[in-house]
Amino acid sequence: MKNHALVVALVTFGLLAAACGDDGGTAGSSGGSADCDTVKGYAELSAAFGKCTSCHDSGAPAAGVPNGAYYESYDGAKANAADIGERVADGTMPPSGEPELTADEKSALTTWANCGAPE
Repeated sequence: MKNHALVVALVTFGLLAAACGDDGGTAGSSGGSADCDTVKGYAELSAAFGKCTSCHDSGAPAAGVPNGAYYESYDGAKANAADIGERVADGTMPPSGEPELTADEKSALTTWANCGAPE
């Protein structure tokens, strides 16, 4: 019975630690973890976001872009950070035939989204 209580305690502690994150600078909302100690801010990702704004621009959004999914400003990108991170990570953004993101840009965008979308 003591072993069962120990297992329950260890599992509970592990789940709490995973849910709360750690002080090691990692976070994750799209699966995996991100190195938040070296995350680039929105301004540093201007080249990647520039590719996104070929469709996600409030002045001339592409057909099918959801209302409000405009990334030419930090506020617009931050409001959509979770979606950006998930869709870039799962490969649904950018769509095929649209401006290609490099592997480094994809990694940087998902890290940015997973680390709280720093400015």
